[in-house]
Amino acid sequence: MGKPVTSIVYPGFYGCNLLTSVTIPNRVTTIGDSAFAYCSGLVSATIPSSVTTIESSAFESCGALANVTFPNSVTSIGSLAFMYCNSLTSVTIGSGVKSIGEGAFEGCSSLVSVKIPNSVTTIESSAFHDCSLLSSVNIPTSVTAIGNGTFALCASLTRVTIPSSITAIGDSMFSACTSLASVSIPSSVTSIGFEAFSDCSSLASLTIPNSVKSIGNSAFSACSSPGNVTIPNSVTAIGYDAFSYCNSLAKTTFLGKAPTLGIHVFDFTSPQFTVNFIKGSTGFTTPTWNGYPSVALPKIPNIAVQQPVGSNLVDGVTKKSFGSKPVQTPTAAKTFTISNVGTSPLTGLIITEDGANPASFIVSALAKTTLAPDEATTFTVKFKPTAIGTRTATIHIKSNVTGTKNPFDIKLAGMGT
Repeated sequence: MGKPVTSIVYPGFYGCNLLTSVTIPNRVTTIGDSAFAYCSGLVSATIPSSVTTIESSAFESCGALANVTFPNSVTSIGSLAFMYCNSLTSVTIGSGVKSIGEGAFEGCSSLVSVKIPNSVTTIESSAFHDCSLLSSVNIPTSVTAIGNGTFALCASLTRVTIPSSITAIGDSMFSACTSLASVSIPSSVTSIGFEAFSDCSSLASLTIPNSVKSIGNSAFSACSSPGNVTIPNSVTAIGYDAFSYCNSLAKTTFLGKAPTLGIHVFDFTSPQFTVNFIKGSTGFTTPTWNGYPSVALPKIPNIAVQQPVGSNLVDGVTKKSFGSKPVQTPTAAKTFTISNVGTSPLTGLIITEDGANPASFIVSALAKTTLAPDEATTFTVKFKPTAIGTRTATIHIKSNVTGTKNPFDIKLAGMGT
């Protein structure tokens, strides 16, 4: 009697085009290299809880495979493991997986959703490269490393959450994500790599945190939508072509001394483009700097409020509706983001609330009351109606801003049922 099979290795079922489904025995611990690769008729595969490792190219080019659920026993998904599985629409990664290999799901052109658990610490290069229907991704804070080109050519990607555990945006990480409209880069990031966001033609909202020290070559080239970009005082170097062909870019504001510039950083055809810098900052000149029209700005704070991120509220005009809710039943919280879009510290931030029914709206404390230029903080609001009928209130955000935006007023409304 032979020994029980504990691993399926090459050639395994390589290229078995007539194989339509497979149930892997419960004693198998490893699905080896290319074990089911090029099984073009394989529609379903049941992976038992005995499996701990899925090795390189294990299911590569299984074009009919429609969905995969990984048991929690699996700890690693090898490189190219599901590459070109063009019928794969959803992936649920088990809570035991620690690493997703290079190109693991590359070219899965029908993949719409993927759930990445908190166990994952590493997503290697090109893991989801060219997944053209993938629309959103939540990357958990457990992930500390994301490889180059991980989400490049994900043309349907509109939203991505980059966790504060990430310190670098790698080369080509989001290149040619043509539907990506806004991105929030966490303050843990110190560098933005080569072509990191190049050809993100829909990118209209861009915030570079005060932690970033370098912006790589062509990092934002051909991002045709952003109207304004603020370069924080932490940035010391900007690579060549970093903002080339950003033809809608109207102005770039530098909050610190002039960084080292590569050639053609602002190489585009925007007649209204202006370089702004803070009066007294070293390295700048007027009326032009490096051939670009330039203006010295006074040091002043300014405030902007968004909800959701990317959607600017209008002081005293915007009304945020919380819909209908039974009395004493709270809604999910709405998160508001306050940003200092000025050129000096925004201080004295305080939120107060009044109006007809302030008790129906629960407002959290601010995480920060002082913001450096280009820094942001958040607060939340929940609607918990105290009675039946229309409930309204107004919140006021006080600061050291001069003019009509102090306080910044936001109207709230909801219906108690």
